[in-house]
Amino acid sequence: MAHEINNPANFAHVGAQSLGADIERFREFLLTLVGDGEFEVKQALNERVDNLARQTTTIVDGTTRIRDLVTDLRSFSRLGEADRKAVRLSEGLVSTIRLVQPRFADVACIECRLDADPLVDCWPALLNQVFMNVLVNACQAIQACREQDGSTERGTVRVSDRVIGGWVELDVEDDGCGMPPEVQARLFEPFYTTKGVGEGTGLGMSISFGIMQRHGGGISVRSQAGKGSCVTLRLRLEAAPEAAPA
Repeated sequence: MAHEINNPANFAHVGAQSLGADIERFREFLLTLVGDGEFEVKQALNERVDNLARQTTTIVDGTTRIRDLVTDLRSFSRLGEADRKAVRLSEGLVSTIRLVQPRFADVACIECRLDADPLVDCWPALLNQVFMNVLVNACQAIQACREQDGSTERGTVRVSDRVIGGWVELDVEDDGCGMPPEVQARLFEPFYTTKGVGEGTGLGMSISFGIMQRHGGGISVRSQAGKGSCVTLRLRLEAAPEAAPA
């Protein structure tokens, strides 16, 4: 599907770039015909050609966004990568952030600062699923808080990492509504959710917990009602002797 989307997007992208260059050459040709005089004619001509150039730039910007989205989707799904391998922590994380951010652009700003950004041994596509679940939950927590308070201010999701011994810990912290102890205690139960009907399956954190266990790592949550939450993912820097997932 990514290939089928990328091909026509590339045709449109290259065509728009070529058209932009042709428009500028056409401008020069018309100005040559007008000559040194006729200031008003030149001004009107430039205004009309500028409008065409702006529309061409809009097409190029749009096709660039399509190409970037396809690249991020391919990175997120890690097509053809079924084996456990060493990848830089930022590889899947940054692509996942770019996929999540547009959906919650009016709700939250996602800030990512990876001071360590080590190589981790993982199944990349599975790890990206964890990133997606945790980031979406963080943004939804901020959204819920805004709806409760009637606020229109954007919240913040902060992503950071640190290396401790043979482990890397990744924190995803939000300033959303937080969770009371009774919710935290059931957070990783399959089908448990505090969301309304049709808004969640209650499987996201349960699946994430299983994936982190499969990696020989872990996932934990610190939260306080009304003051936000912090989800910590813990991964080994060296591969654990585990069988690949079926």
